[in-house]
Amino acid sequence: MERRDSSLQNEEISANAAAREELQKAWTNQQKKSFTLWVNGHLRKVGMKIEDIGVDFHDGKALQGLLEVISGEKLPKMEKGKMRVHMVNNVQKCLDLVKTVGVKLHGIGAEEIVDGNLKMILGMIWTIILRFAIQDISVEELTAKEGLLLWCQKKTAPYNNVNVQNFHMSFKDGLAFCALIHRHRPDLIPNYSSLRKENVRENLQLAFDVAEQHLDIPQMLDADDMVSSVKPDERSVMTYVSAYYHAFSSFQQYELAAKRLADVFDISMEIDQAAEEIQGLTNTLLEWIRQTIERMNGRNTESTSSDTHARLGDFRQYQYQEKPPKAEEKGTIEAKHTTLTTKLRIHNRPPYNPPADQSLQEIEEAWTQLEAAEVGRKDFLLSEIKRLERCEQLASSLEKKATLHKQRVEHGQGVLDSTQVQGATLADLAAMKKKQEAFMSEHNAHQGRASVLDNIVSELSSLQYAKLDDANTVIAGVKASYDSLFASCNAKSEEIDAEEKRQQHIDSVRLEFAKRAGPLSTSIANSKEDLLEQVIVRTLAQAEQLVQAHNDRKQEFSTDEAELQAVAGVNNQLEELCGSTSNPYTAITVDDLNREWSELQELYVEVQGRLAAEHEQQVKNNEICLTFAQHASAVEQWIAEQREQFNTRMQTSSAMEEQLAHLSELLEKSTVNPELFAAAEEAHNALVEARVLENPHTKLTMQLLRVRTQQLKTMIANGINAVENQILVAKAKGISNEQMEEYQTTFKHFDKDSSGSLDRNEFKACLLANGHQLGENAEAGVDKILDSMKGNLKEEGRVTFEDFIHYMASQSAADDTIENLNVNFKVLAREKDFIHPDTLRSELKPATADYIITKLQASANPEAPEGALDYQPFLSTVYNVAV
Repeated sequence: MERRDSSLQNEEISANAAAREELQKAWTNQQKKSFTLWVNGHLRKVGMKIEDIGVDFHDGKALQGLLEVISGEKLPKMEKGKMRVHMVNNVQKCLDLVKTVGVKLHGIGAEEIVDGNLKMILGMIWTIILRFAIQDISVEELTAKEGLLLWCQKKTAPYNNVNVQNFHMSFKDGLAFCALIHRHRPDLIPNYSSLRKENVRENLQLAFDVAEQHLDIPQMLDADDMVSSVKPDERSVMTYVSAYYHAFSSFQQYELAAKRLADVFDISMEIDQAAEEIQGLTNTLLEWIRQTIERMNGRNTESTSSDTHARLGDFRQYQYQEKPPKAEEKGTIEAKHTTLTTKLRIHNRPPYNPPADQSLQEIEEAWTQLEAAEVGRKDFLLSEIKRLERCEQLASSLEKKATLHKQRVEHGQGVLDSTQVQGATLADLAAMKKKQEAFMSEHNAHQGRASVLDNIVSELSSLQYAKLDDANTVIAGVKASYDSLFASCNAKSEEIDAEEKRQQHIDSVRLEFAKRAGPLSTSIANSKEDLLEQVIVRTLAQAEQLVQAHNDRKQEFSTDEAELQAVAGVNNQLEELCGSTSNPYTAITVDDLNREWSELQELYVEVQGRLAAEHEQQVKNNEICLTFAQHASAVEQWIAEQREQFNTRMQTSSAMEEQLAHLSELLEKSTVNPELFAAAEEAHNALVEARVLENPHTKLTMQLLRVRTQQLKTMIANGINAVENQILVAKAKGISNEQMEEYQTTFKHFDKDSSGSLDRNEFKACLLANGHQLGENAEAGVDKILDSMKGNLKEEGRVTFEDFIHYMASQSAADDTIENLNVNFKVLAREKDFIHPDTLRSELKPATADYIITKLQASANPEAPEGALDYQPFLSTVYNVAV
């Protein structure tokens, strides 16, 4: 029984040994196939190929080609002889190179390779594969084999039907190979979910075919061998999997380079679009300013004050409706310019330099010229209103006074015409002579008063009155009428003198009456003429002054009233002496004087009523002025409060998003305060309707309030823009909210004068407070930093908070530089200095690829294929520096 058991045991041992021998033979065949394909994958780069791995290395030439390709080293020149000794020497040179790179060939000599020892040759190739294909694989500091295994496990972890634990049985069903491909290139195996574990050969062949056709990985393994093998050869599988690792590593590097290029040129497109938008807005605004300045500088005059008031209304409408949107456009351009400048600085691009005629300075200068033209336009219109109103007043006064003089002349001419010399008594003739004297005295006084008309015409001439010729015609008519009157008077006097020899009786009483009645009549007429004088009242004080002057004139009438009573007494005396009131020395009667006196009193009362009405209007206007002054003061105080809230918020250290929210809320509140602005607007409209040009109670105007409101909105909008730019910088440079708050607190601490910028010493202290190292010589260190920032500082010698953030961020963030962009281009171009458009289109978004292609020029490299592009000159253009 014991012998029988021993016999069975020996048979089992023999069977196991046979199985192991069969498995080892299968492994050897599998290694032979996979190693041959691996070797040929490298030899094809130098135009070589082996057929039998156990034979084709015997002369050292194929081995030399393989080692030179995978190591990049040049081997010593091979011996040309075909004798065994020459072959051994050549193979030994190859093995020496292998040893120099740290590979130990235990028991493998040149003779074994020359003699075709398959086991030694496979061992040598495996050692080379380990050194050049697997050893460089490093995953979490593990050994090459462990690192490659860990890489497979991580990449296939999401796949439930794959569990990689080794390099033999874990890959036998082919799903691990398919999972590795699908993880990196899902487009190559889109139906992975339909694969089944039992379809072993189909899975393997699918992975091998896809890897060969799309990933340039030779089929180092045979699907049938993998299926038939009890346990696939570990070395063969490792060799094949390492090719996957290198292929996908290169693919990831290629994709990363493409992504970086896309990011850079997406930014370039955004920058170009922003610049074009700014230039379009700038051109539109500058053209509007130019046309508006030309319109404001127009000095065409109107013929009436009413028409000029209408032009003033047009000007106010321009200030309230047309100009504010343009001011917002100006603020928008400034904000977009600031955002573009920030984006350029973030991405290390050269500063945005618009054409000289489209710069912010050009806009500011044009805007200043526009505001100066507005002031000139307003001053011109106000001056024209005052001039035309004065002209209209003088013309009206001239017309009335000329009419009065003409009436006097016509009356005098009528008196002369009614005087009958023939048949008169001596007394009558004497009276006629005295009457002529009185007549001449009276009309000489009237003619003297006519000189006032010359003064009126002279003032109209100085005011460039449009109808000056008509005024001169009026005054010429008055003078001509007086000349005609005096000629008639002289003729009548000569006739009376001829008859005076026959008439010598004179009534002294009548003469006295005539001498006193004439001046009294003239005085009354002069008073009536003064009352007819028109005045323009613009203020309550002027109205009160005129009322007082009118009241004072009442006292002046008492003298004429006493004289009227005295003349009436003389007339009564004449009637007692002669029984008649007829008087040859004057045509003036007591009834005439009484009538003129009554007319004077009625005119006084009429003027008093007009002055009272004007006084009442000025009282109302004064109340409107006071109302507007109060509402305007309230609006101004509200604007000051909003400004104070803004300054307080800008000085507060808090999270940028919170600060931005507060500023946005403040901007929304600053847009309008309906109650305050409605009250001020209503009072302002009342002033315009009443044609009040000046307000003695305030220097504020509705336009000034709108300008200050717009300035408040612009200030808050600029603050929002500054915070948004800080957020943009923080996101681009990876600055956290805590870091930004710390930077804000430190910056504000050293900004002693709250100017928003630091001088050299404050900047140095701020850097040290943030833990920034300036080196052994701190002074030289801060000077070096300022020198590097010189081209980007907004104000020479001063560092703003934005400048400070850019510098601090630059110390930790990766730079968007010409060097990095050049490296990414070289990766896509396979280390060539040219790239084909098809490559760009296959790796980038269509819009990005098209944009880059339009910027590149044709390559001049003779080795470049047709249509290839040279990318290096464009890099110099993007960053404004040489590659």
